[in-house]
Amino acid sequence: MSSATDPAQAILAMVNWIGLIVMPVMAALFLASGVYKYSKGESMERCVIGVMVAISISGITRLAEYFVATSAGNSVVTDTYSNALLNLTNWVANVILPVYAAIEVVRAGISFEDLTTMRTDLRPLKHFATAVMCCAVSAIMRLIEYWVANGQQIGS
Repeated sequence: MSSATDPAQAILAMVNWIGLIVMPVMAALFLASGVYKYSKGESMERCVIGVMVAISISGITRLAEYFVATSAGNSVVTDTYSNALLNLTNWVANVILPVYAAIEVVRAGISFEDLTTMRTDLRPLKHFATAVMCCAVSAIMRLIEYWVANGQQIGS
């Protein structure tokens, strides 16, 4: 039985507060700062990194809570180790890689601005290629997870 003075409940409340309120607000402030810097013609790369870090901290707290809350009894997999690997695969394939692909598309759009000058590097193409590779790896991971969940071998 937990009470208001239970340290575990206090830590859980603090993690929820940081993960649900503080970090998304910080991400929004970094985003607003980036828009302001972009409107002034300054580099906004640090603001984009700040947004990514703030959202990542929020996501990691949610991810840790999800891993703890998901028990082995709720899944087809019976042991905790396999269930944790399945959850990790789900998060990497469904969340982390597609979000990183979207970030790379944004970075490619930002680097298109440099193409108006006399620079000849292909940074936008590199960012778009990275985004396509992230989506491809995500799809391959989902396909392998489907085969593992259904007990089918790849070669047959």
